[in-house]
Amino acid sequence: MPGSSGSGGGIGPAPVPTGGGLPGGTPPGAPPAPGRAGGGAPGARRGGTDARDTWEFWWEANDAALLAVERGSAVDQRTSAATLGFGRGVVVESAQRLHAGDRATIRAALLAALADRDAELADSAAIALGRSTPLAEAGEVIGPLLQALKHPQQSAREAATLALGILGHPGARPVLTELLLDRPAGRARVGQPAGVESRLRAFAAAALGMLGEPSSAVELEQVVRDPTLAGDRDLQGAAVRALGMVRGATERTVPLLVELLAERRYAAEVRAQVPIALAQLAQARGGERAREALPALAARLAPDATDRAVTLSCAIAVGRMASLADGAALAALEQAADGRDAQLAHFALVALAEIARRETQPADGREVLRRIHLRLRRELVDARPSTGTPYGAIGLALSLPKGRGVVDGAAVGDAQLMLQRALRDESNPSYRAAIAMALGLVGSREVAPELIANFRAERNPVLRSYLALALGMVGAEEAAAPLRELLLEKGLDPGVRLQVARALGLLGDREAVPLLAASLRGVATFAEAAALAQALGLIRDRAALEPLLALAGDATESGARRAFAVVALGLLAEKSALPWNAAFTTGSNFLHEPPALREIADIL
Repeated sequence: MPGSSGSGGGIGPAPVPTGGGLPGGTPPGAPPAPGRAGGGAPGARRGGTDARDTWEFWWEANDAALLAVERGSAVDQRTSAATLGFGRGVVVESAQRLHAGDRATIRAALLAALADRDAELADSAAIALGRSTPLAEAGEVIGPLLQALKHPQQSAREAATLALGILGHPGARPVLTELLLDRPAGRARVGQPAGVESRLRAFAAAALGMLGEPSSAVELEQVVRDPTLAGDRDLQGAAVRALGMVRGATERTVPLLVELLAERRYAAEVRAQVPIALAQLAQARGGERAREALPALAARLAPDATDRAVTLSCAIAVGRMASLADGAALAALEQAADGRDAQLAHFALVALAEIARRETQPADGREVLRRIHLRLRRELVDARPSTGTPYGAIGLALSLPKGRGVVDGAAVGDAQLMLQRALRDESNPSYRAAIAMALGLVGSREVAPELIANFRAERNPVLRSYLALALGMVGAEEAAAPLRELLLEKGLDPGVRLQVARALGLLGDREAVPLLAASLRGVATFAEAAALAQALGLIRDRAALEPLLALAGDATESGARRAFAVVALGLLAEKSALPWNAAFTTGSNFLHEPPALREIADIL
């Protein structure tokens, strides 16, 4: 199934050229091939452990909720993003929305691709069907997805399993349970008499989490507690995260999750999912029971080299659960932000910013809010070590919801001016890119001229792509023409091209669509074709429909090229305001995930 260098259509930029590179490395820019034959694309967006300790990877995991682009669904994007822990995003109307007939045409094309024996095409179609089919019409695709569970290629079977969860129809629960528990009926479903594959079982757990049925908590707990599965990081890790997505069963799941925190017999990657799951439960309706776990999570924020994965997850979770009134939790975060563990300090800074952002009426917490705000400003201008600078910039932007005066009468404009000065003074291209994202998040149209000037003068393609995205975030429509020029530049890194396409999508620019479509057939490389096809889907204009349908149905083209056209059709018809896998990426501990969860995050 197609991977992505960024969650939710995000793109990890290519490495910055020597002479100002990103510390620790950055995600690769080229979109990986569709399909997961040979073990999929783990590492497609992440490198070694040290290489992932950069702000770019944090941004990549969370950008879908931060941008929260309206995708033409009935779902209110602000509510959806808030549920995931963010909730400030740019809202744009599709330049030309799909109508019912278009969606029916897309579904017919996807169903035809699903039935193809080519695994790349079939697994792309499965995910696209799940993400584009409204619940009211799910009955049309459940049967074909169940049939795809018997596809001869494992990647297609796994994609069909995930798609049943993305589809969201409760009727899929019995089948997913059979797969999760490796029952004879589940083995028969996938044609594997020796046993359902471990990763497919992990995807069944994730799919059950997406369905959110309270009754699934029993089977998920069974998997977590099964001693014979103790070495299966994929299955148990996915089951823990799924427990965080199951609603209405907190009386059962919260005590289990708290118990797992201290159970070191579980792999570190499994236990690292526990705080993330608790945070998801706490943010859902009726999450008071999960919030009772906050003291236990805060108590684990002291650096612990033997349990670092869990400590990092606790910092993320406390930021999503705590308020200004939770003094002990705030003190623990502040202490972590001052500690020697740089990555823990970075996560603690973001956590403090998230807490500040949620407090629209701080009342008695005004002094605490002022302290958080000053800390973030200090990180921006005088971070020690300097790796805190990007987190200070983005944290400062996150802590300042639009339209709200901040501590000591300082307005959002003051932070904006501070960020503008930092953009002028900073020489590190990675840090400048983070500052550009912060300016985009603050979202004032006033910064557009300065961003455009930087965009025109910059020669570093990766930094330029972030400046482009910032222009899209602030709604700088006058930047559309130079962005289109860059989009079609020959030899441009595919990852950078996709980032620029996202900027044009944020601007609702329609003129890029025919240019991309005309280029799609004539490109020489697979990576270019992948980037162009995905860009057409991400811009979300109806004008992309005809060329994508033509490519998806062209039997003379390679399966890989057709698969990316299928991916783009799924993006074009996305039914929800946020990408289907945003619940797995937003607020995640991307440094410590089992391979199955990492792969879910990588799927476009």
